[in-house]
Amino acid sequence: MSVTSVEKPPPPARRPWAAVRALTVELPWIWVFLAVVGMWVAIAAISGRGLVGTMLANIALAPFLVFVGIGQMFVITSGNGNIDLSVQYSMPLAAFVGISVMSGGSGSAAVGVLAAVAVGLVIAAANLFCILVLGIPANVATPRVGLLSFPGALLE
Repeated sequence: MSVTSVEKPPPPARRPWAAVRALTVELPWIWVFLAVVGMWVAIAAISGRGLVGTMLANIALAPFLVFVGIGQMFVITSGNGNIDLSVQYSMPLAAFVGISVMSGGSGSAAVGVLAAVAVGLVIAAANLFCILVLGIPANVATPRVGLLSFPGALLE
């Protein structure tokens, strides 16, 4: 009688990235989160404000971005999915007009905000005219109207 030895199967090969892959399958947003944290640290290092100073600057800008986001939501949901590409040009113009009115003779914050809203409404009316009356596609018309309004921000 001979004793036969039972061979053990070799241990599974270690996959160094298996844990990372499992993490990204369960948390697909993790890469975006890590990129945001990395950008935050990089901006804090470059600006010299530190992490808290950078966060406070972002908190000061957040309300304006909320207004832009709500406006974009209305543009997208009220039509056939178009997006207003003139925002990056119209926001500085509206801000400069509002600040100029606030620092002018009246000095009223309410009048400055109304002036900024009026600038936005004029740009929106120009966008609507180009899209509805002239028949220009929204993705072509809105950046062109924005480019036409941008020199006004440079003149302020």
